[in-house]
Amino acid sequence: MSAQIWTTDQMNQMMIAETQPPDHKDAQQLKTIKRRFNWIYLLLALLGIIVIVLLILLIVLFAFYNSDRNKAKSADELSYADQAFIESRHMWQNEHCKKTCTKKFDVAPLILLSLDGFNAGYLTRNLTPSLKIIAECGAHAPFMYGSYPTKTFPNHYAIATGLYPESHGVVDNNMFDPTVKNDTKFVKTNTNPAWWFGEPIWNTVMKNGKKAACFYWPGSEVPVQGTIKGYDRRVSH
Repeated sequence: MSAQIWTTDQMNQMMIAETQPPDHKDAQQLKTIKRRFNWIYLLLALLGIIVIVLLILLIVLFAFYNSDRNKAKSADELSYADQAFIESRHMWQNEHCKKTCTKKFDVAPLILLSLDGFNAGYLTRNLTPSLKIIAECGAHAPFMYGSYPTKTFPNHYAIATGLYPESHGVVDNNMFDPTVKNDTKFVKTNTNPAWWFGEPIWNTVMKNGKKAACFYWPGSEVPVQGTIKGYDRRVSH
């Protein structure tokens, strides 16, 4: 028989293993099982979170998809209705220009329409039939020179007053003037009459006992010369 040689370390390990009580071994195995279970539980939790996130994404995508479909459907229905309206033979657009007003008007009404940023050449492209018939039946010019500076508020108030911006006071959409008491900064929503000079056309009309109304015209909500239009003042413009 061959002799088996053991080293000191091996002998010590064997002695420790032999002297180790069975309960200690069971405790180590239990710890190992718990660690494995914790890892499995963590993986399952992560998998559950991923599944929940995917479900939420699917629900959101489905909602957007239905919303787009409904919008497209509404747009199609609207386009059919618009097309039928445009092709109608009874539209006022297809009628001849009337040279006289109806009997309910003692004086012919004047309607001033402004399209901010609307190039004059757009009217000749046959894309705006309503504006075209209004221009043909009313008064119009091929184009209009803007006042300097070519901003919305200076030019609209110039049309309303017949004055250049340096005379009617509104020289920009936003301004600063240290001489205006308690209101040195002008913004588009400013209704302080200290900034607005001249006499707008609606004031002239009302001074002559006629009715005037404006909607969203710069300066129309300002009590210029202490006067404001006599319509529902709860409407801001």
